[in-house]
Amino acid sequence: MKEAGTIIKITEKKANVLLSRELSCAACNHCHSAEDGTGMIAEVDLIPGLSIGDSVLLESKPVKQVTAVFLIFILPLILFIAGFLLAQQIPGAPEIAAFLFGIIFAAIPYTVIYLLRKSKEKNGNFDFVIKKIT
Repeated sequence: MKEAGTIIKITEKKANVLLSRELSCAACNHCHSAEDGTGMIAEVDLIPGLSIGDSVLLESKPVKQVTAVFLIFILPLILFIAGFLLAQQIPGAPEIAAFLFGIIFAAIPYTVIYLLRKSKEKNGNFDFVIKKIT
């Protein structure tokens, strides 16, 4: 996936790039929303020669897109069904318990994604890399 954006902040080790919000943003998890809600902010490793206001072309590996779609949409659905069916095996459990088990199981991938994201940010590993300064 390739995205064009503008450098809006530079720190010692990273740069924040403002990207326009696209339909594909819902299934990506590479960025976080801008404070004003007008776009997405991607964190990238800082390279020499960057300055605020520069236009850059970012790239991520296609495998990460497929993985993101699986983790965000497919795995939670599978785990919801598994949790629902598991709770139905408990004798005397009401249907609401089965539904709650499904919700809890479906939340597992989102919790893992959140924790992995925090770990990546702490270690300075980012999903996008700068391919070109325009």
